[in-house]
Amino acid sequence: MAETELLDGGSTKPPVTGSTPSGPLGSDTPKLPLLLRFPVDGEEHVNIMKRIRSKYRQFGIMLLEDDTGEETDIIITRCRDDIEAINTEIAMKWLQGIGRSPCTWDTLVTVLEDIGLKGLASKIRSNLQ
Repeated sequence: MAETELLDGGSTKPPVTGSTPSGPLGSDTPKLPLLLRFPVDGEEHVNIMKRIRSKYRQFGIMLLEDDTGEETDIIITRCRDDIEAINTEIAMKWLQGIGRSPCTWDTLVTVLEDIGLKGLASKIRSNLQ
């Protein structure tokens, strides 16, 4: 399998679904800087948090498995409708292992597809193959 180059210059093998995690969140856990600046089309970068924009409530419910929306509502209220802060806090909680599990690139792609960001999910998936 091909390796995927990380933004920090390192590289990692693509995640294997069902693999045994190493550490509390797993060996293929996305890191926030990679979520915020994922390489697409050469030098162009996509800010996932900004792409989600008005979908932040659905994004939170999907990532945090927040069926009632209560946890997401608390985050939205605390961040006073600052979309970037809301999305960052939701992502941070998810990356800490709170909510939908396992916290892997595959889970992120699934969530992005579920909230309608299929193009972005497809680009991430193809970069990981």
